[in-house]
Amino acid sequence: MRNIILFLFSIVSLLCWNSCSSFEEFTEHKIQKNAVDGLIKRLIGEEKSKLFNITIHKQNVAKKDTFSVNKIQNIIQISATSGVAAAYGFHYYLKNYCKAHVSWDYDQLKIPTILPDVDVGLISMDKFRYYQNVVVYSYSYAWWTWERWEREIDWMALNGMNLALAFTGQETIWLNIYKQMNMTQNEINEHFSGSWFLAWNRMGNLRGWGGNLTKKWHENSLDLQRKILKRMRSLGIIPILPAFCGHLPRAFERLYPHVRMTKLLPWVHFEDEYCCPFLLDPKEKLFRELGEKFMFELKKQFGLTHYYNCDTFNEMINPFEDVKNLSTFSSAVFDAMVKVDENATWILQGWLFVDNETYWTRERAQNYLSGVPNDRMIVLDLQSETAPQYLRLNSYFGKPFIWCMLHNFGGNLGMHGSFDIVNERVIEARNAPNSTMIGTGITPEGINQNYVIYDFMTESSWRNSTIDTDEWVEKYSERRYVLNNNNLKFAWKLLKNSVYNYKLPERLHGSGYIVCRRPSLRLKPLIWYNVSDVLNAWDLFLNTSNVVKYEELNDNYLYDLIDVTRQALQLLFDQTYLTLMDNYSKRDINLFEDTARQLLEILVDFERILSTNSKFMLGAWLNSIEVSAMNSSLDVQSSINYAKNQITLWGPKGEILDYATRQWSGVVIDYYYPRWALFFHYLSISIRTKTKFNKKKFNDIVFEAVEDPFCKSNKTYPVKPESDTLSIAKIIHVKWRNLFKII
Repeated sequence: MRNIILFLFSIVSLLCWNSCSSFEEFTEHKIQKNAVDGLIKRLIGEEKSKLFNITIHKQNVAKKDTFSVNKIQNIIQISATSGVAAAYGFHYYLKNYCKAHVSWDYDQLKIPTILPDVDVGLISMDKFRYYQNVVVYSYSYAWWTWERWEREIDWMALNGMNLALAFTGQETIWLNIYKQMNMTQNEINEHFSGSWFLAWNRMGNLRGWGGNLTKKWHENSLDLQRKILKRMRSLGIIPILPAFCGHLPRAFERLYPHVRMTKLLPWVHFEDEYCCPFLLDPKEKLFRELGEKFMFELKKQFGLTHYYNCDTFNEMINPFEDVKNLSTFSSAVFDAMVKVDENATWILQGWLFVDNETYWTRERAQNYLSGVPNDRMIVLDLQSETAPQYLRLNSYFGKPFIWCMLHNFGGNLGMHGSFDIVNERVIEARNAPNSTMIGTGITPEGINQNYVIYDFMTESSWRNSTIDTDEWVEKYSERRYVLNNNNLKFAWKLLKNSVYNYKLPERLHGSGYIVCRRPSLRLKPLIWYNVSDVLNAWDLFLNTSNVVKYEELNDNYLYDLIDVTRQALQLLFDQTYLTLMDNYSKRDINLFEDTARQLLEILVDFERILSTNSKFMLGAWLNSIEVSAMNSSLDVQSSINYAKNQITLWGPKGEILDYATRQWSGVVIDYYYPRWALFFHYLSISIRTKTKFNKKKFNDIVFEAVEDPFCKSNKTYPVKPESDTLSIAKIIHVKWRNLFKII
């Protein structure tokens, strides 16, 4: 039988060869087939991988990916137009026929011994399926080794992503250029940010904050980027490389005293020591020369990809008062690209249009975009789900765009998503009159959170009609937990229709979660859903454990139980905080102190439930950072301290305080708890002494006493949990469930 299958495969391969236009194309197909074979082996093991056969064939005229999956002689035959499409077809089969689940959290790969019959084929509605945000490289990827990158690239392919950033290693190229241009090492150190803040250094927002980059770090980055590019290319994922966007180190004022450049305006609240590199006048000859030099070095190190990204005006405006024609900037950036890669296409991250609509009027946006031909730029409509710009900017005046779900800011935790919007508006945008939409994308600032909405969004490019989302989450529940359980299915419908149905325009970056914010008298919880739905879902999750044996409750169930318990405690904290403020306004010291004690007790239980899983533990995260720092000869304690700074103060003085919050064990007990305890202490004094609470004085004290010491502490944290999730969740549920005012 095996010989027959091999014979049939040889016939298919011959047909593929005949359909290929060149030997190079045939070779490319073979490379992609081998890459997908490797992915399947890594995911399900070598023995089971023998039951899957991959064939890559020529793409259709529309250049849209297709795949088909059939079962022939007990072998699952997957035929596709690219390695990515084949990987997606494989994943589609696992999800929809084997009820398996692959996620950022835990995989569930209990594949039936006898593989289910299948006869299915799909075509992508769009040319591109895009992945990543430029800042995810600092919020989530900063410490990654090749092992973690390999897993993420596999995940990209399994979810059909065929266009993704590849930004690692660019500092090493700039390092070589800066040395060639006679910058000193001190000047270079003053320019580069540490790895936790490099994303904003690359966009001209920051300089010099976050630690130095070592020679070993540069060597490792270069090696890592080569591995990333090789794997992405082998799977048919198009890597997007960086390009020069006009930002210069301060040292260029010394090196080129007669070249016109101007200091960029301060970004957020950073002082001059760590902000404001220069922006080069786009009319200067040096602009194109430096852009070409970077592109040439990029080509030498990594080869060309034809797709490049850079952001001249990320959360900034044009500082040259006399340069009214913004297309001068865009054309200068693009001209440098095409000088080295005549087939270059600029992938513009459209956050600038979201961030400052007042500055980026239709007229300014059109002027800026006009500097590049329509067919040589693709705009990422970065937050299409709640802040779309393609409508305001008339489909970017003819430029192709990608409909993106941003969803997450700073990697913060908290249940959140927009099911209805994703289900409906992707299709509306694609089918709108004169639409220039050519793809879908997911662009979170941080990953490893709210996997359900990403799982849903990644399917959007493969359907052209809305679906029954109730049915979808029921199937999600079944494959995620390997349980056909009505409690869990109904729980997910409640969550999907409430906390995962966000439709407000506000950006959620931790500001809606009172527990994570610096305490004050005027905090307002952002709750867009029926709280009782989340609480009832919490009940249903725990009720499941009463009818299902403990050994049948898998890691994903326990992970989600923590998440829904955390969400419930977060809501209880919001509710109790409002009671506390009422007690304070009435100057009732006894009620106030009772409520304050209750809030601190909630925080203790926050810590208890989070400490039952390493994915919610600060110690596990810091341990990975320590290993990565040692491998790059970075100062370990300094790396850990800057990492903690990013998720708390975000800057030396709290410039972007509580933006990238983490509801993690260790952070709760050593950062959030003491902040709130100190706040309650000073409010209590205020009541007893009949004096006004001094907000500024408190902010100064809490910075000195809690926030800055947390970032600089050398305390070590547990790496592995010591308690059982289910037992702790049950204790917390019994203790707090009936205290909610909303039932």
